[in-house]
Amino acid sequence: MKMDKGRAEKHFVTFRAAIQFAAPHTWPASVLPVLLGAAFSYADGFPTAVWRLLIALITGVLLQSAVNTLNDYRDFVSGIDTAENCDDPTDAALIYECDNPKAAFRYGLVLLAVAAVLGAVLTYLSGLQLLIYGGIALLAISLYTLPGVSFSSLPLGELLSGIALGGALTCASYHIQSGGFNSGRILYSIPAIITIAGIMLTNNISDIERDREGGRRTFPVCVGRKASQISLAIALVVSIALVILAAIFEFPGGFAVIPVLFFGAALNFIPLFARPIKPEVRVESMSRILSLHKWIITSYIAIILLHCITINP
Repeated sequence: MKMDKGRAEKHFVTFRAAIQFAAPHTWPASVLPVLLGAAFSYADGFPTAVWRLLIALITGVLLQSAVNTLNDYRDFVSGIDTAENCDDPTDAALIYECDNPKAAFRYGLVLLAVAAVLGAVLTYLSGLQLLIYGGIALLAISLYTLPGVSFSSLPLGELLSGIALGGALTCASYHIQSGGFNSGRILYSIPAIITIAGIMLTNNISDIERDREGGRRTFPVCVGRKASQISLAIALVVSIALVILAAIFEFPGGFAVIPVLFFGAALNFIPLFARPIKPEVRVESMSRILSLHKWIITSYIAIILLHCITINP
């Protein structure tokens, strides 16, 4: 039910609204990169510190939730999200669940602050180099979500989100477990960068008309729906190919997982591109691309772990 305009504004975010803002269905975009980084570290011979991994997972979820909340806030105050063009309550909490954008903005900042505190704890335990990844993530979040400087309104937005979550989080997780940096693992994190950028690209493809009216210059707005879908399909195929190449040349002991990867990818890839990604199929399209991200990266992690078990039983 939409909020009544005559209702007095609340100065806080209710529990229901907080969950809607956090959007738990998107959390795999932050959870899986953390697990991927830990898997890389384990493959390189470093024992997994479970409690550090748990803190890193919570930090990643808080960062993802902050991005979701501040993104909703930005779209609302900029006039992109309105009661007329947002029919999905799970994608417009400020319209359906919270009538005070300032409260939502404060909630997003609180999420960021708690994530920063946990990040400081991890930095103390793992070394000052972790600040580099944290700085990259926070800078990317600021550039992507805050009004006035939002890169999400530009063609670079999708790639920026992939680098922040798929790249920085994966490398940070690796550092948390190993205490060091491995430049080679940046290249091996590219599938996570691509799939997370693909999530944002799918969202923006479905929102072309709304974004164009709001003055946003996202990649789909610039090149059109058809070219964007072709780009998305190519990017997803490249991410799958990179996982297969990693299995062949770096983690051959996990090659048995490849059929599972193909099955899960096909199960979602074909329906995703069976018809144009438009507003009326937005919910289904987002579900498919999120499932693709989960299948690809979870399979990747399974390949790495199976390799470790096979090589060092």
